[in-house]
Amino acid sequence: MGAKGIVCIDYDPLSVEACKVNASINDVSLSAILGDTPSARTFELVVANILFQPLLDMAQPLAASVEKHLILSGILDSQVEALIAAYQDQGLSHARTRLKEEWAVVELIR
Repeated sequence: MGAKGIVCIDYDPLSVEACKVNASINDVSLSAILGDTPSARTFELVVANILFQPLLDMAQPLAASVEKHLILSGILDSQVEALIAAYQDQGLSHARTRLKEEWAVVELIR
């Protein structure tokens, strides 16, 4: 799809290894890192698929890594408003929310 400079971060060593294996199978070049903190670099697109509380806890550093788009998933419909408010406090704007049953995906933009 043309993406360059892909960095994947996960605190689970098995997830990091699976990411590397899947990237190799799909001929995708990326850097998979074991960690629990957003990158100090900035990216055009940032995707975070983790639970609500960690997304709240890392709102400042995660928002700081976003150049244009942030997609947050792994959250419940009932948590969307609080999550949007936390990221708006970091200078991002709510673009849209998509729901599937009780789960939500939130897209924010800079």
